[in-house]
Amino acid sequence: TQAARWAALAFGSLGVVLLLSIVDVDLPLWAGRAFISVLALFPYFLYRFATSFSPLRRWIDLAAMVLTAVVIVTALVLPDTFEDERQPAIVTLFNFVLLAQWSILSLIAFLRLWRAGKGLPTLARRRMRTMSLATIGLNLALLTGVFELSSTGAEIAVQVLAATSAVSFYVGFAPPRFIRAMWRQPEQEKLGLGVHQVMSAVTS
Repeated sequence: TQAARWAALAFGSLGVVLLLSIVDVDLPLWAGRAFISVLALFPYFLYRFATSFSPLRRWIDLAAMVLTAVVIVTALVLPDTFEDERQPAIVTLFNFVLLAQWSILSLIAFLRLWRAGKGLPTLARRRMRTMSLATIGLNLALLTGVFELSSTGAEIAVQVLAATSAVSFYVGFAPPRFIRAMWRQPEQEKLGLGVHQVMSAVTS
């Protein structure tokens, strides 16, 4: 289905981002820019996945696509080196656009996934809302990570938040059997109670 395709692209790009962020190596210039491009594609793919359940207006889809394209193009034209210690205006613009793109698309994805779970059975609702909360967690990790962190503990906290949110995405999309059973337990208990009440009424 369309939702499954967008989900595969979103989780695939997320996996690449996490893998490259864990590996502590100096990337060549082209690889660094490719990393930024994948980083920008993740919230767009996630946005398309979330809106596949409840589509938005076409101009919003177009705006999301243009905003993502601006981030990628800006990353490609960033200067290789700086003449002095001052940060060029294009770098400031890039940081602003990247944060805006991530925050806006993540917020839309969060709201659409949360609302998509409304009225669904417990399992489906919790899957949607787990992915919804994971979206916010990743965005917070990005927002926190753009600042220079002088504390090793703070850096570790950001990495843990990003990793936890990523795992939550996978759990929400394809929960393991024991989590499915745990999420279904309230409905099963209600069903068992209802059956017991019906049997009691019939036999009384």
